[in-house]
Amino acid sequence: GVDQELSRRQIAEEAEALALSFRDFTRAAWPALTPDDTFLHNWHLDAISEHLEAVTRGEIIRLQVWVPPVSMKTLLVSVMWPAWEWTHSPKTRYWSASYSEPLSGIIASWSRSLILSDWYQARWGRDFSFVSQSLLQFSNNRGGTRLATSPEGKGTGLHGHRIVIDDPIKPDEADATS
Repeated sequence: GVDQELSRRQIAEEAEALALSFRDFTRAAWPALTPDDTFLHNWHLDAISEHLEAVTRGEIIRLQVWVPPVSMKTLLVSVMWPAWEWTHSPKTRYWSASYSEPLSGIIASWSRSLILSDWYQARWGRDFSFVSQSLLQFSNNRGGTRLATSPEGKGTGLHGHRIVIDDPIKPDEADATS
């Protein structure tokens, strides 16, 4: 009845507000992605969020994010940002890579899991639906795609609006090339 309508309206209002702010989306989405971990805010998360929003608006064409390990770079850039962009632009295509194809697939699956979560579906589930889902590639009915690959993987002929490269070399090999 009235409570359900109020709840639906509140969820719709929240969805509209969160689609405008990646920073706010990240905080709100956290429990859906990692329910057993506490979100710990730090200034660098705001800085990364502001820069990713600038990429979304077309103000930044190329962005490199350099932070120490375990600073949420992968969760922000490779997991949450694509899910957030699909809240207002589900036609966006991603080509994402990491040093190994299985790792790229795992990272993409985290993003897919967030999108399929009850929390996300309650807010944006009517905006698009998945038409294909595999570990390395998924797509929606609005033209959006996510391809996960590696330097050794195949990506010829597939194009993305966003190319996200997360840890292109193994951490233990990084010292050998620095």
